[in-house]
Amino acid sequence: MTSSEMVLLTVGHRARSAAVTALWVSVAGAAAFTVFAFLTTQVHAIRAGSPWQDDPYDGVVSFTQLIVPALAVLTVTRARLLRGCGCQPVFRVGQLLRAALVCTLLVAATVVTDWLAVTVRADHRLWNHGTPWLIAALAPLTAAVAAGLLTQWRAFRRLPPRDARGPEGDWLDDLPALTELVARALPRTGRRLAGVLGRDEVIGFTRRHVLPLAAAITLVTELPLSIGEALGEHWTDPLLSVTVNAIGSGGFFALIMICNKALRIVVPHADDRTLSGRLGRARRSARMAAVAGALALPTSAVLRGSIWPMLGGGGRLPVPVAFATITFTGAATTTLVVFGTVLILSRPTRPRRRPRRWRGWVRRTVKSIAATATALVVVSAGYVAAVATLHAQPVTLPAPAGPHHVGRTMFDWTDHTRADPLAPTPRNARNLSVWVWYPAVPGARGRRAPYAPGAWNQLHLPSLPGLGETDFAAVRTHALEDVPPAGGRFPVVVLLPGLGFAAPQYATLAENLASHGYLVAGVTPTYSANLTVLHAHPVHATTSGNPAFDGTDLHTAAATEAGDRLTGIWAADARFAAAQVARLGLTGRFAGRVDTARTAYVGHSFGGAAALEACRTDPHCAGAADLDGTQFGPVAHTGLNKPMMIIAAQDSCVTGTCRPADTADRSDVATAHAMLTAGTGPAWRYQIEGARHFNFTDYGAYYLAAPIRPLLALGTIDGDLGLQITNTYLSAFVDHALRGSPEPLLTGQTTPYPQIRIQPTIRSTPAVR
Repeated sequence: MTSSEMVLLTVGHRARSAAVTALWVSVAGAAAFTVFAFLTTQVHAIRAGSPWQDDPYDGVVSFTQLIVPALAVLTVTRARLLRGCGCQPVFRVGQLLRAALVCTLLVAATVVTDWLAVTVRADHRLWNHGTPWLIAALAPLTAAVAAGLLTQWRAFRRLPPRDARGPEGDWLDDLPALTELVARALPRTGRRLAGVLGRDEVIGFTRRHVLPLAAAITLVTELPLSIGEALGEHWTDPLLSVTVNAIGSGGFFALIMICNKALRIVVPHADDRTLSGRLGRARRSARMAAVAGALALPTSAVLRGSIWPMLGGGGRLPVPVAFATITFTGAATTTLVVFGTVLILSRPTRPRRRPRRWRGWVRRTVKSIAATATALVVVSAGYVAAVATLHAQPVTLPAPAGPHHVGRTMFDWTDHTRADPLAPTPRNARNLSVWVWYPAVPGARGRRAPYAPGAWNQLHLPSLPGLGETDFAAVRTHALEDVPPAGGRFPVVVLLPGLGFAAPQYATLAENLASHGYLVAGVTPTYSANLTVLHAHPVHATTSGNPAFDGTDLHTAAATEAGDRLTGIWAADARFAAAQVARLGLTGRFAGRVDTARTAYVGHSFGGAAALEACRTDPHCAGAADLDGTQFGPVAHTGLNKPMMIIAAQDSCVTGTCRPADTADRSDVATAHAMLTAGTGPAWRYQIEGARHFNFTDYGAYYLAAPIRPLLALGTIDGDLGLQITNTYLSAFVDHALRGSPEPLLTGQTTPYPQIRIQPTIRSTPAVR
């Protein structure tokens, strides 16, 4: 560019004076912001009460606190070095003004984000006496932003119109002159280095390789920062360190490229517009996709709290895994979507004959449809990839709260006294799979018990939906397989599943009871469970064992008849399992370890009804617990003369206390009312707000993809918390029933869990609301 082509601003020109004022106002605002950002992010005593200390607010300042001072220093350095050069081209003054404007806008974005955090009272529980001072400090910073924008607006207005400014260069045009000025103040080595940087070959190389050079600079800059953060935060997981480094590098790279585009710091020497055909379009698409994907890295990380529910929920997945999955999947998906969309929608660079109007409309419509289809396919593929990654990640069940280690063993038992009425061939004896969890010897070491070994793995959701559920091989239990039992004598608790479920799907409840010193026999009712495994062979449900209850009302004449019949069979299964566990105490590893005097029965859903009926008919029963199950069988009419506990989900009426919404609810209320009225034993009743029917199973602890989770009866309560509440009340009840322990948790009117709604203890006719 020759000087004759440039429009120059002389010293003292009003546009130049306004630009200098705007420049220094923005630099002063940037300096104030840098100090403010450092204090509120790096000084722990101040950060502790900050309303914007967590994402997404913290994610914004993490980048602007470095970009703003760097851009301000670069702008001031260029302005100071060129101040003695007399007349200045309009484009150079305009570039400096744009740099000041970008700097001010970045500060403004952070200030707006901080005000938003104050408005929504983010992290309000952490606010302290210093928080009002931090909020007050935003006021002068806001004023500085407003002053910067005002002075920049005035300066831009005084510049000549854009069409009268002449051609525009980039910041590299000034590099030879700048290096010459700098070299005068440097020693010999520095002058040589400055001379090398000012060579045409170096400038040409920079213009040809803007993208890789920007990527290299951000990686080199971010790596020591990430290492320092990892050391300061004591991170030991390499995946977390890699993810944080990628987020920082990607964010800085995207901001550098966006700022370069806006400020024309380095204009590529060979614009892709000079390339013809597909090559030019592909390069432009790839460049835009690279920047978009890099920007998506920090964006996905900052918005992970909103993205996570879209992927599903549940399961205590390792934080680095979930963090990395959301971050990298979001970036990869964004990259592919932008590349495909831009490539399809961009126009060919070669001039073509102008098509007829209807052909152009058809072409644009086809391109739009193709771009939309491509985006949908890529987003769907990215979603499936993220779900598949989370499906394979380890999930640990909630930890038992008792003092004992837990062991687990499995038995296949045959009740030769009963012909199986549910089998395809009714003459066969009744066979049952029973898993026993027990207190293990202190310091026990052994193989961790697999969650669903062998054919039990078929408990997974079938076909494609199984991909959206935690792989059972990745579920970590707390029981050890076949380790020696602890010393002492332990009462027996029989655990019955819901209709269609199996005992392994209640491992959380079983392990917790075993850790409190009980032998827990988990029974899987054959031909009623969707799957049981007998002698290593899978056995599936039959129509008689798992009848289809028509409609939602479970107490119609037909449903009551089927439920009463099945309840009797399940109750016999439970009593048989209790007797078999008692026999284990005669010989073998459990010799002398079984307290046969008292037994408790616990069940979920239909298993809850069977547990009540088993307790009614077993003279050794000391109490029964029903987890969200409506009652069937004779016990529904005679009641129970022993302690019972009923825990219901939020939308359940099985405790006899609710506001019935339909006929099914009224039937459940009437059935529970009749049973509680007829019984003479105490009955404790609770309801868990936010819980639904499946929250009493291990489904509450699994990861479940978003399309699957709403199809299951899982509530809004955190899955692990729901199981923890159930375990707390269940162990308190069993301790009271089997050991006579005083339990203020049961009898009191307060609870440590705000999700629990305590209902009146029944010792007489209950009041129905």
